[in-house]
Amino acid sequence: MNNKFTSNSVNFIFAFCWLIFFSVFAFEIFNSFFGRPAYYISNPANILKHRQIYFAIVIAYGIAFAFLYRSFFFKQATLAKRAGLLAVSLTMVGGCWYYVHNFLKFYWY
Repeated sequence: MNNKFTSNSVNFIFAFCWLIFFSVFAFEIFNSFFGRPAYYISNPANILKHRQIYFAIVIAYGIAFAFLYRSFFFKQATLAKRAGLLAVSLTMVGGCWYYVHNFLKFYWY
């Protein structure tokens, strides 16, 4: 097996797993915009109840991230594609911060 292919595949798998992890936080932000409590993850019953929305977000982010990730590291990467990848990444990081903040606020204080 080609080493370059193996390295790219492993990197992509790790990146995609990281993406799924952060997609859950995006759902927390989505809920907060519509006035719902942002603590769905703390109750497993709510995850099962809203699993279609979780899966839709994971699939949508997965498709966007797959195309953007692939094009970012190759010659055909345009400014728009790099900006798109940056936007997706910032959404995930922002979602992570937002959820951790609410989690600590809910359980710590």
